[in-house]
Amino acid sequence: MSKLKRIAQEMQKNASVLGIDRYTLERGLHLVLRHNGTERALSLTRRGVEPSENECNICRAAFDVPENARRKTATERGYHIVRYVWVEQPEQLGLEMDVEQPVTAGGYE
Repeated sequence: MSKLKRIAQEMQKNASVLGIDRYTLERGLHLVLRHNGTERALSLTRRGVEPSENECNICRAAFDVPENARRKTATERGYHIVRYVWVEQPEQLGLEMDVEQPVTAGGYE
């Protein structure tokens, strides 16, 4: 397992409890992972230089960012930001949907 994959797993664990985790890689790329319910956001940020496509692809793979994640880019106060936002599906979160029980307005029957 790569060092970045280990970092990603640790950040995912921390963000699932705290809602956010941050890490700075050796070459100055700042990683920010946010969890808000089922919504996830991974930001790659660097001062002065945009994250390269190769860096983005490597980070997406390490953090298991899905292909359908929205990509947003911005520059703020000299920082170049690439942010991926997506919604985790229940099966990705390790949850099983209870499709056997009918649901009524008041909850389960």
